[in-house]
Amino acid sequence: MTGILRRIDEPDTKPPREPPHDLQAEQEVLGAALVDNELAHELAAVAAPTDYWHPAHIAISTAIVAALQAGRLADPVTLSAGLEGEPSLATVGGARVYLTGLAQAMSSRMTATAYAAVVRDLAMRRRAIEVGHRLIAAAHEQDVDADPRDLITAADSELVSLLDGGQASEACSMAATLDATLDAAEAQQSGGAVFRVPTGLAAVDRITGGLPRGGFAVLGGRPSMGKTAVACAIAANVAAAGGGVLFASLEMPRRQLGARWLAAAASISAAAIDRGQLDEDQWRRLDEARQRLRELPLRVIDARAMTPADLRAHVASARRKMQVDLIVVDYLQLVRPPRLMRDNAVREATEVSNALADLFGSVDAAGLCLSQLSRQVEARSDKRPQLSDLRETGAIEQDADLVMFGYRDAYYLERQRPGRDADQARWAAWRRAMEIAGGEMELAIGKNRQGPIGNAMLGFDPATGRVFDLPDADGAP
Repeated sequence: MTGILRRIDEPDTKPPREPPHDLQAEQEVLGAALVDNELAHELAAVAAPTDYWHPAHIAISTAIVAALQAGRLADPVTLSAGLEGEPSLATVGGARVYLTGLAQAMSSRMTATAYAAVVRDLAMRRRAIEVGHRLIAAAHEQDVDADPRDLITAADSELVSLLDGGQASEACSMAATLDATLDAAEAQQSGGAVFRVPTGLAAVDRITGGLPRGGFAVLGGRPSMGKTAVACAIAANVAAAGGGVLFASLEMPRRQLGARWLAAAASISAAAIDRGQLDEDQWRRLDEARQRLRELPLRVIDARAMTPADLRAHVASARRKMQVDLIVVDYLQLVRPPRLMRDNAVREATEVSNALADLFGSVDAAGLCLSQLSRQVEARSDKRPQLSDLRETGAIEQDADLVMFGYRDAYYLERQRPGRDADQARWAAWRRAMEIAGGEMELAIGKNRQGPIGNAMLGFDPATGRVFDLPDADGAP
């Protein structure tokens, strides 16, 4: 035992290892860029200035890219004056001497792109090492009551970002910001890029344009208002259009979710499916619906307890198998906060809301979170929800880019059914109201950070849970 302890206590005498890099590859790339500015554009697309190891090479690459973007020539003569005072170049003989040497020593333009890939790949390795160092430091410093899974999922997210070519963001000029905005608008108009995820419900998309990609959308409602039915419809619509969907069900077992999708697709009662009370024709329709749905890019997480860190890990895993365009969470109040805050529901909701908003933004997927509403709704004569009805509303309302509320008049009319002693006029009025409201659902857009608010009227079949556009689909009640 003593020997083991002594070995543990002995200091590590190995010299620190130098991060991976290849100075010759960096020199070859820069030399080729200085000799052939047309090739320089291609090389800059492979290896960015921040991918270089030597400080002098970072400075030279930055100067080359700046000159190319300004439409100027980038060669040893034109760049020397601007780099003459660069301290990192003073250590290699000065700007003019070193730049000229790079251009003269370049061996082949044919191999420059391959060398640029080496520079990029070695930079990725260095960044992976940095993630590991940060993970080690954070593991040593994390509070004892904190969830260690937060560390692991954060590191995993950083590593996935490296695979996607992600780097730390830098401040952009006003010109770059405005140019990017108009480029995005032009790409959206031409169909070349999608910054929103259409719900597949025309009445909703007409008002919202779809769910914001990288944004946080909330769908609130009292029980039996059809929140899960709407979420299932949107998830199926997005998947049917080719978008990848991750559906986190914290309340309903996967089997029941499957019954909902099958019921809506086959126009069969979900209760009949759940009980297995089906005739031959219904079995045939169910099998046809299963064949249509089974290949959809839609993955279901069936969990009774989940933290934002757990969800982040599921998202990272799903992204290795498919593109994730939409993440559905059913429902928000069942997501556990990273840290338990006794008797402080508002702070817990803030922690969860902030973490989910950060997750959706970091993976560039639309987030749709279902939310319960306060019982105060039931105390009002008008039962239509308001923003203030969101439970622990402060953080959710602030973080959300889009807030929608489900409301069904038929639910409350059913509870106003006349008694047996009611006269015929009252019964007739009640039946007329039920005929009008029975097959409809109102989806109110209470907040839309990037557009208008309004009400979308949808068709709803309570038996099958099917949510659909009404014939006019004009979004007006």
